[in-house]
Amino acid sequence: MIRYLLAVATSLSLAVIDAQAAESTNVRLAYDYMSQDMTTCTVFYMLSGKCLGKDNPELSEQIDKAASVMANLAVLTGKHAGLEDSTLVARTKIQMTMLQSQSGADCDNISVLLNRYGENCKALASHPQAAFQRALNKVMQANPQ
Repeated sequence: MIRYLLAVATSLSLAVIDAQAAESTNVRLAYDYMSQDMTTCTVFYMLSGKCLGKDNPELSEQIDKAASVMANLAVLTGKHAGLEDSTLVARTKIQMTMLQSQSGADCDNISVLLNRYGENCKALASHPQAAFQRALNKVMQANPQ
């Protein structure tokens, strides 16, 4: 009987360890999604500051501050996801190229970026905890235990 109980206890502890490992993986994936979104928003703010702040230095400064805060959050969440610095830099360069191609070299189509990213980035900046919870829920639904 004791051997049976030990076997059950061992299998239960292994199940708990597996569940904790899966949960840890899900949390890392959620941080990775957050970092990706925050990187996109960083680039969005950088380009917006360049395009919209041309004639308004105060607006440019506000947008630059938002880009800086978002960049710091992108790095922090990326580090929680286990990403290397080189990965974060590469991700930023890719997003910069993508968003620049959408807005045009002379900011001719900045409205495309504003429509596509403006509200999402504002929500992410205002409520990062809620955004993380949505990312975690997305991961959990994709990877049920």
